[in-house]
Amino acid sequence: MSETNGNANGSGKGAREVQGRGADGAQGPRANAGATAARRSHWSTRELVTMALFAAMVMVLSFIEIPSPFMPYLKWDLSGVISLICGLMFGPVAGVVVTVVGWLPKIFMDPLGVLVAICTMVGTVIVTGVIYGHNKSRRGAVVALAVGAVVFIALAIVLNLLITPLYTAGVTVAAVAAMIVPILLPFNIIKAVYLAVITFLLYKPVSNLVKGTNRK
Repeated sequence: MSETNGNANGSGKGAREVQGRGADGAQGPRANAGATAARRSHWSTRELVTMALFAAMVMVLSFIEIPSPFMPYLKWDLSGVISLICGLMFGPVAGVVVTVVGWLPKIFMDPLGVLVAICTMVGTVIVTGVIYGHNKSRRGAVVALAVGAVVFIALAIVLNLLITPLYTAGVTVAAVAAMIVPILLPFNIIKAVYLAVITFLLYKPVSNLVKGTNRK
């Protein structure tokens, strides 16, 4: 009887050990998947290098400006295209980082203009990147860029209303409000449209180029 019980107890213990190992084995893949997801939540070295190049491009393009016919201090540039492409490729946080880093060197030359530029592009990149992240397709890109363009226009006008009177002597909120329809609105509509269109045309070729370079 004692031997029989001993064998039975041994078999039961062995079964529990097997079950324990099975449970551990089932948890293993989940743990590995979690670790992989955690690693993917951070940028790789290649992605960081690409983002650094994007930031340098934003910096250079922010100095290449075309004066608008509306006001001498209102100028068009293409730096926003790089910010948007980065946001679509690596997510909104990456786009924000590239925008801020790229514009910072210019802040000592034109604090007001740089502050407005950074805030408008940061808001636009966040909205565009989040929307595109939920639908990574051609249609998703169109919707994301269209909504981003609307956000860009709204932010640019609101920020001009809030910031310009604070940093420009003799300019009141009413004076800035009077410039919305004849000056600020058309200027920012044109800028938002060309940023969205150029980004849409260049995003895939740039993305494919970067991915192709990363595979080598």
